[in-house]
Amino acid sequence: MIYSPNKYRETEGIKDSGELSGYKFLEWIMLQATEQKYIAYKTDVRSGKNICLVETEIQKRIKYWLQNKFFLYDNSVVQDDKQTDSILKVFEACARRYGCRLFLVDNLMSALCSPDEENKAQARFTAQLKAFAVKYKAHVILAAHPRKEKADATFTNDSISGSSAISNLADVVLNIERAPKGIRVTKNRDFGITGFIPTCYDPTNRRLFQLNIGDKTVYSWDHKDIRVPENQACVLEEFKIDDGTEQQPF
Repeated sequence: MIYSPNKYRETEGIKDSGELSGYKFLEWIMLQATEQKYIAYKTDVRSGKNICLVETEIQKRIKYWLQNKFFLYDNSVVQDDKQTDSILKVFEACARRYGCRLFLVDNLMSALCSPDEENKAQARFTAQLKAFAVKYKAHVILAAHPRKEKADATFTNDSISGSSAISNLADVVLNIERAPKGIRVTKNRDFGITGFIPTCYDPTNRRLFQLNIGDKTVYSWDHKDIRVPENQACVLEEFKIDDGTEQQPF
């Protein structure tokens, strides 16, 4: 569902938001909501490449399950100098009207409009998100890019590009790393435990999961009478699970 800044009305169709187009975002959500065994594939006639897909019946069930639970904010109609204010207003409306408690800003730079006094703008917006999270007892995930460093450099809180307020105000700081594949926890306000968590990547449904646990996530959309497709993507060598020994795009 798209959440429009125009009187906060739900609108039909998918529009651009952040770095991904709305259509691509929805496509990824469908894949991530589906267990590996239900992911099919098709071969693109132009490129000859195999593409993972979720069959129509499963998509319908996931969309029904997501009603009034998942909102993709369309920020394309907002003037640049009002981007952050608009995002915060929509977050507050969703928290009050729908009881939303998990919010994602992807990413920080796409939410900020002007390079003028960029660090101050980042610090101000991060502080506003922090205040919002405290007020509504919500979780806010803010994606930010790292600085350009040497390939063998270990990520620290200072590696985040932009204002130091981003890591200072955050309760938890995570970095997604490619080689070796894993999640590095560099700040953990509640428990103080930091370190590197080895992960696997499943290219069929774009999920990351802990290496020593496996992917056990099953979302609560209606699975009744859903059959495993004949053209399972997971049987193809190109879609094998990446345990960190090979490079796969996230």
